[in-house]
Amino acid sequence: MSTLSTAEKEALAEFYEGACKNNKRTRRWIWIRFSAVVLLLSVRSLVAIFFPEQFATLFSNSAVYFETVTYRLYLFLPLTVVYAIAFWLRVYLREASLAAAIILATLLWADIELHLAQHATLTEIWSGHIALRVACVILATMNFFAAGRMTRTS
Repeated sequence: MSTLSTAEKEALAEFYEGACKNNKRTRRWIWIRFSAVVLLLSVRSLVAIFFPEQFATLFSNSAVYFETVTYRLYLFLPLTVVYAIAFWLRVYLREASLAAAIILATLLWADIELHLAQHATLTEIWSGHIALRVACVILATMNFFAAGRMTRTS
C-alpha cells in the first residue's frame, strides 16, 4: 500500500484549490451573463408593452399584439426560473444554456422575418432591437461553453 508524501499531498491540494477557484470564477461569469440576458430581455419586453409602435407587427388588432407579448413573457419567466435552478443546483447547466441559446436564436430569427415581411428596410430602432437579441444569443452561447468547461474540470 503506497502513501502519498507530504509534498505530493500539498501539490494535490494546491491543484484542487486552483480548480475550485477557477470554477467559482466561471460560475460567477455565467451568473453575470445570465443576469445580463434577463435584464436585456426584461427591458425589451417593457419597451414592447409600453411602446408597441417600435416593433414590427402583422396584427391588425392591438389586443392580439398584447396577447403575443404576454405569451412570450409567460414562456420567458418559467424558462428563467428553470435556468436559475439548474445554475444553483449545478445540474444540467450545460443543457439549460444550450436550450437558452437555441430559444433566443429562434426568437431572433422570428423577429427578423417578421420585420422583413412588414418593412423590408433597416431602421435604427430595429437595428438596436436585433443587436440586443444578438447580444443575448452570444451571452447564452458563452454560458454554454463555460458550463461545458466547468463540467470537464470537475
